[in-house]
Amino acid sequence: MKTKIGILSALDGEIESIQKYLKSHSRNVEETRLAGRIYQTTSIQSPRGPLEVVSVVGGWGKVASAVAATTLLAKFNVEQLLFWGVAGSCSRILKPGDVVIGDRCMQYDVDARPFVGLGELPFVGRPWLELDVGLSEELSQVAGVAAETLRKDPRPRASIALGPIVSGDQFLSRLEQGESLLQRDPSILAADMESAAVAQVCAEFGVPFGVVRVISDRIGLKPSESFRSFLSQWASPLCAEMFKQWIYRT
Repeated sequence: MKTKIGILSALDGEIESIQKYLKSHSRNVEETRLAGRIYQTTSIQSPRGPLEVVSVVGGWGKVASAVAATTLLAKFNVEQLLFWGVAGSCSRILKPGDVVIGDRCMQYDVDARPFVGLGELPFVGRPWLELDVGLSEELSQVAGVAAETLRKDPRPRASIALGPIVSGDQFLSRLEQGESLLQRDPSILAADMESAAVAQVCAEFGVPFGVVRVISDRIGLKPSESFRSFLSQWASPLCAEMFKQWIYRT
């Protein structure tokens, strides 16, 4: 029996390399159009048996990503869901090109006070959602190998970090926004617009969820490399290499 894996991103460029790899290694490629998105289904072999991989570009923001995640879980019945993409760094030590593997997620813009505490999800009872420990550890183990496989001078060696990721429906571009998040929790590593929403969907469905975020910039600081160049030359190929290392691990 095939293991069903879901692959999700916000931008087409983030999983472009993964989808190209899947197409080139699958005999059958099916596309399902639903709610303005294209779900690509491929079948590949791995050392752990046959895999059915359904990948989709969900779109920016929490609602868009939650719609795509729910579809992957409810219609395609994926048994694991992985989110791949880029994020801004909240950490003073993480630089563009580094990789964050999420171990827990929070929606930083949720505020239902005075009914519940700041950041706490109504009817969930807590602000932070823990991600699947085994999946996060596996992704952390392959990240360093994948980064070194692809790295060429003068790109500096990528650091790999396992830690908290926060999400909200804002593009954070000011330094004080990143500092504000660190004041709430100094352990936060990265901020995006989707991961925590997908974490909530997966938690409610009881499906293991993993997040890989390649740091594209430090919140409030202008990156030295153009975003499109960074995405096509580093972030997307790195996600694909990590994915290959992950599915072929023994």
